[in-house]
Amino acid sequence: MTLMDMVNVETILLTIITTIMGIRRLIDFTFSEI
Repeated sequence: MTLMDMVNVETILLTIITTIMGIRRLIDFTFSEI
């Protein structure tokens, strides 16, 4: 595994985590509005 692969994996993981956090925040916001 090269350094570029490591950077790529880290970027993908960060993107996934950010997306999950955003979705959870959206769900919380939606439920609190009801």
